[in-house]
Amino acid sequence: MKLSRTLALIAAALLIGLGATSCNDKNNNEEFKVQQKITTALAHVSDINGTEASITYKGLSYDIIYDYIAATAEVTIQGLRVPGGTQYPAVKLSEVPFKVEKDGTRLLEGTNLPSAISGFASAPLFTSFRLSVFDRIIGEYYYPVASISFTIDGRYHGVSTIPTQVFQGTTVTTDANGQSFSNTDPIYVLELDVQKMTASLTINGAKFVQQMPAQTMSFTEIPFTISDNGVVTIEKSGEIIPTIGNTPYPSFPITGFKAVFTIGTGMNLDFVCSVKGEPYTVNAQLPFNYKAQQQ
Repeated sequence: MKLSRTLALIAAALLIGLGATSCNDKNNNEEFKVQQKITTALAHVSDINGTEASITYKGLSYDIIYDYIAATAEVTIQGLRVPGGTQYPAVKLSEVPFKVEKDGTRLLEGTNLPSAISGFASAPLFTSFRLSVFDRIIGEYYYPVASISFTIDGRYHGVSTIPTQVFQGTTVTTDANGQSFSNTDPIYVLELDVQKMTASLTINGAKFVQQMPAQTMSFTEIPFTISDNGVVTIEKSGEIIPTIGNTPYPSFPITGFKAVFTIGTGMNLDFVCSVKGEPYTVNAQLPFNYKAQQQ
């Protein structure tokens, strides 16, 4: 599959720096460690007690060192904030239990993990911490899936991921007569702006009926919310004018737009596109493990 230059640039931006240290047997201690960095992540953090308002922000980074021999990992988190205004400098978690799942997902998960912070008299306790990274190749590019959740001091619960998500799956279009057309070629790019709390969705290779040429279709400035358990709901009750090839197309109005993106799982999308007054109902099922399901 040949991807557009835009998708190639997104892949480059998402390229979570991945490098492996060399094995060495100095003093007969075998070692194999891999370092990975997740940058410009977003987070939604809520107060379990309900005293402080939830906050949603971006700018987190997670610097991870996987120790494949010890089956533990070290994670340094920068840019972490919690409701009430507390902002931490670099927070380090050590000896977090680490394993590789059958599908290749790298999973870090632990409870009651102490942290270390330079210059802080009292560092927070991570009552729970879970971080997973699932590697995906779409076309020839790397689009990883990162999912993070944590609870701090038994009070603040957070969910976190990267703000640009790439999906592939099955898109089914149904016309007014009940005739359906299924397509697995489109690639969906979701971008979340947590400052405006709006989302943009671009469908690369959009093709809703057999005779339609594949196009790049975009929807912008769609409001979204994020729940405390990591479900992002992107929805607009009114009409959306799509952009095709950078040109607005008011003759193809979109109504009933709703996308539900679950961090770490994937996205489901529904909308109705009207063409010459005829409604076409579009549903896209876009799980992150789509390729694995096809194998």
